[in-house]
Amino acid sequence: MKKAFIFLIIFISLVYLYGKYIEPYSFKVREYAITNEKIPESFDGYKIIHFTDLYYNGDKLDKIVNQINELNTDLIVFTGNLLSSDIDKDSLDKLVSYLNQIDSKYGIYAVKGSNDNNENFDYILENTNINLLENNYIYLYNEEITPIMLIGLDNNIDIEKAFNYEDNEYYKIVLSHKPDNFDLISNYYPDLFLSGTSLNGQVRLPLIGALYKFDGAKKYYDSIYLVENSTIYISNGLGNPKYNFRLFNTPSINFYRLYNK
Repeated sequence: MKKAFIFLIIFISLVYLYGKYIEPYSFKVREYAITNEKIPESFDGYKIIHFTDLYYNGDKLDKIVNQINELNTDLIVFTGNLLSSDIDKDSLDKLVSYLNQIDSKYGIYAVKGSNDNNENFDYILENTNINLLENNYIYLYNEEITPIMLIGLDNNIDIEKAFNYEDNEYYKIVLSHKPDNFDLISNYYPDLFLSGTSLNGQVRLPLIGALYKFDGAKKYYDSIYLVENSTIYISNGLGNPKYNFRLFNTPSINFYRLYNK
């Protein structure tokens, strides 16, 4: 009995140390192939990187930036919470420098998270090439006349403004910080819905899954959901909001390749 108790204490200690000092500083790329006949042939093989919930506080980002650039992506999208709430000026300038090292053929587009409504985020927008989508949309072209659409939802959602376009059959990608926003716009039939917030639970256990569900991610919090003709992808993020702890949930970026068929 005593040996079993000692073993349990050692096991719990090792799990804690792993979740506190190893997994939060790990990093991987989750790659997905997305096939849809609505994707124009000119976008066949088009590469999109999706990152979210960085909660940057001054840590080095060399590995992440180098990995993104090695993927030679066409488009980069960010779905909110770029900053830690207590970031200082030196760390802010470091982040600007890292963001300006990222290469993307057609740019970086972002929506705000709950931590991004401040002067620090405005400073980043002024000093980088990040394009902010606030309840609006753009058309993306890739050599041909048939585009795809990129629609960004702000924290204060204005659905009529975001989807104020003439009916069309273009392939539509929606960016939203909170995945539960999907139910608010599902009748606009997005083909691809990309989100963050949930961290996929931050701590996950085998057979149980996510232990904690964040606000805005109570219904949709795992990596992938299929809802009728829409696909929801939720990146598990790169940082942690309050407690620097991850378990069975390695920080990552999502890497999508679009295919016509």
